Amino acid sequence: MRPLWGPVAENITSTPSVNLLAIAVGIKQKQIVKQIVEKFLANGFVVMLFHYDDVVDEWRDLGWSSRVIHVSVMNQTKWWFAKRFLHPDIVAEYDYIFLWDEDLGVQDFDPARCLSIVKDEGLEISQPALDPAKSEVHHQITARRRNSKVHSWVEMMAPVFSRAAWRCAWYMLQNYLIHAWGLDFQLGYCAQGDRTKNVGVVDSQYIVHLGLPTLGVSDGTKVNVTNFVHPGTPLDDEATQRGTSVYLVERRIDMLPKPLTEDICSLRADVERLAFFVIWLMIESVVVMIQLSFSSEFCLMDPLTTDLRNMNVLAKVMRQRRIDREALTLASAEVKFHIDTETHDPLDIGMLT
Repeated sequence: MRPLWGPVAENITSTPSVNLLAIAVGIKQKQIVKQIVEKFLANGFVVMLFHYDDVVDEWRDLGWSSRVIHVSVMNQTKWWFAKRFLHPDIVAEYDYIFLWDEDLGVQDFDPARCLSIVKDEGLEISQPALDPAKSEVHHQITARRRNSKVHSWVEMMAPVFSRAAWRCAWYMLQNYLIHAWGLDFQLGYCAQGDRTKNVGVVDSQYIVHLGLPTLGVSDGTKVNVTNFVHPGTPLDDEATQRGTSVYLVERRIDMLPKPLTEDICSLRADVERLAFFVIWLMIESVVVMIQLSFSSEFCLMDPLTTDLRNMNVLAKVMRQRRIDREALTLASAEVKFHIDTETHDPLDIGMLT
């Protein structure tokens, strides 16, 4: 990817780097991104920054700012940017493409060493492992395994694609895809061969997932999906077409992006959120029924046990009312699938206990 400015002779004779780092960034994570970019530039990478908050000028004070490619579109994610600005023909000169999130710590990560392992192991799609002691780990299978060099699986947080694998993966992205819903489960089709061997996590090179709010979201934002899903937008249209989240064998295809449903708009432990709460007032008949359901033998129960039993009685009352109103009752037993940890193929089926 050659810059269009500057003397033509200089651009032609310059030797381009063979690998690309593309990362969606916001000014709030400037210091973290600075550490990432400096480490990759030092290893001869071309760097492309996707500015999702439309703030570009405030990066000019960094000495390397003029050496990287800046693309700015408000309120878009890395997959939206990737679909539009990383067409396989445009990035065909790069051997490997790192398509990363911005909230990643790289203190113990060496890009050159990581690529050396990727090449030695023949990995077409890979990612560095996550340091389990310091990271927010969404899938334990991406956590670093000690005394291991590589193990199978790739998440969409910090993927690394070979040129051929990216050409395949790019075509799997929908034109208006905001987040890569379920793409991590489909990457095996782009493995250029045996997906159990050509897709993997590099354990000896690891990063830290800091789990910081992105897309300009602050800790004080209310946990409300309507703040992010506006009528008539591509995200709203996609959610409307999906209608609901679809649950498959040991996984699901979300109606809304995971960063919304699992992070930004989710109540999570040890994370401050502004949220609405509701006080339930039980009608008198239910309260009386609960009181009459307990005999004197329970009068010495502790308050927690009493509350749990009250809730159980209330649940039975509400369930009976649904049945009385001809609600659907499923009599079939619930089953559980046993999945291969490497290929994620179903191995066996059993009863859910």
